[in-house]
Formats: sequence, C-alpha cells, structure tokens
Amino acid sequence: MPAEVSATATAPPPAFAARATSVEGSPVREILALTERPGIISLAGGLPAPELFDTEGLRAAYDTAFAVSARRALQYSTTEGAPELREAVAARATARGLPTGPDDVLVTSGSQQALTLITATLVEPGDVVLVENPTYLAALQCFRLAGARVVAVPCDAEGILPDALADIRAPAALRLAAVVAKQSADLHTSTVDQLAAAHYLRTVDLDAHTATVRTAYRERRDALQNALSRDLPADCEWNLPAGGMFFWARLPEGHDATALLGTALAHGVAFVPGAPFFAADPDPRTLRLNFTTHTPDEITEGVGRLAAALAEYGVKRLQDFSAGGRP
Repeated sequence: MPAEVSATATAPPPAFAARATSVEGSPVREILALTERPGIISLAGGLPAPELFDTEGLRAAYDTAFAVSARRALQYSTTEGAPELREAVAARATARGLPTGPDDVLVTSGSQQALTLITATLVEPGDVVLVENPTYLAALQCFRLAGARVVAVPCDAEGILPDALADIRAPAALRLAAVVAKQSADLHTSTVDQLAAAHYLRTVDLDAHTATVRTAYRERRDALQNALSRDLPADCEWNLPAGGMFFWARLPEGHDATALLGTALAHGVAFVPGAPFFAADPDPRTLRLNFTTHTPDEITEGVGRLAAALAEYGVKRLQDFSAGGRP
C-alpha cells in the first residue's frame, strides 16, 4: 500500500460541530440491538404488533398507486405533499371536529420529521423549550441538537392539560416556514408512499381497523398489568395506561434500573431504563415496559423472568452492602 494512502487512512476525523457532540445516542436503539439474541423476551421496544398490520389493504393500496400512474408514483413530488393525501388527511381531521382544508396539511416523513421541522423553524440556540418530565426521548434529542435549553415542567399524574391541545394547530406562517425547512431536509416525502396512503384512506375503514388493534392491545396491556401485580414486589409501582404502548414503572427504593438491566438480559428479558427520558433530575428507579409486540402468554413469561432478575439483583445488593460496598 502506498505510504500516502496509509497516512490518509489513519488521519484523524474532521472536527465535528458542537451540536453533533452534545447529544447522546438513543439508549432505546442500543438496547434493541441487545435484544436480537434468540430467546430474549423484549419489553424494551416501541414497536407495533406486526401481525396486526393490514398487509392486504396496504398491498392493494400500493398496487393501485402503480396501476393508476407508475410514472407519477416514482417521480419527485411537491414539498407540501400529494394533493389527494392532503385532502384525505384534512377530511379525517374535519370529521373528528377540527375543520381542516388541504392547504392546512404538510405531509412529513413520520412524526419525528414533523418535530424536527417545527424545532428548526422555531428554536434558536439557547432558546428555552418546556417539556414534561419524563418525556419522549427523541424529542429531547431533537431539542438538544438544535441547541435549545430544555426545561422540565412539573406535571401531575395526567401530564399536561388535554383541553389545551385543541388549539396547538400551526398558523399559516409557521406551515410555510416548515415547508422551507422540509425542502432542506428531504425535498418531499416519498411519492409512492403518499399515493398508497391516500388510496388506503379512501378505501379502507381505518377506524374499524384501529378498533381491532385497540382490542388486541388492551388484552396485552391487561396481561402485563396482571403479571406485574402477581410477580413483582409490593413496593414496585407502575401506571395503567389508557392508550399507547408502554407501562412506566418504578423499582423499590435504592434500586437502579440500569444496573438491573444486565441481570435481566441474563434471565432472557429486556426493558428500557427510564433515566434517559428525563430532561432533569432523572429517577434511576424507573423503567419502561412495552406490551404490544408479544402475546399475553409471552408477556406473562417475560414478567416472570423480570421478577427472577429483580430477586437476584436484590440479593447482590445485599451482598455488596454486607461486604462494605454501596447498596
């Protein structure tokens, strides 16, 4: 190998922007990599149940997108989004009591991009962003990458006031600014995906499908609630969610969920420690448990493994304390 090539290969990387080094990676993503091992029951992920996907309906939607206009489906699109998808989304919002026109809609590549666009449009380095504590981990990453000063707001058990959400629709000027921000991010969302989504919303009873998913998720939530009540120590705490995919739990006094994780993995079960979800004053005793991707029997088995891991972890804490270490 020529000397100059070798020298180039070992050269140090360029200096990174401060924002790229000030934000930590997602521990959720890192833990998900650990749960790929066979036999692990993962209560860590934030994934929907794949067996509940409407694969037939979605396949038909994509077939139609290509059959009607393959050239358009594979072509660039407008930044704001395909007109028929914006119309379908506006119609659903209107039907739910929020009068909306197609021009009120900006299609994004997932909710994370929507959050990123709003942050890019409104937040300057040093600006204060108020958040619940704990809150959505990817939102914290997004705000911190923008250089915001994230401030935790005290909340009760119900979080923010839901009545206030009826107003949080963006003014027209903000939507226009977000369009420009999206142009710099990805120009537009995948055209074929938009056309398929528009067809799906026109032809499928999405509310009926959502009801089917909700019924299955309720059964799995109840299985997790029952298993936690039966197997975990009485001084553990958790909420009973009315929606979403997670339980938020708290271990007994003096426990650390991050320290428990290694023992849990050895027992064949995974969860996400809760500390990274806090903007301030993280509670090391907290953990997040997902209930959507496993059957009730698998959830019951997973909680049994978690209880065994917690018992082993408690014995190790007592041994460390007896040996003069830290409990």
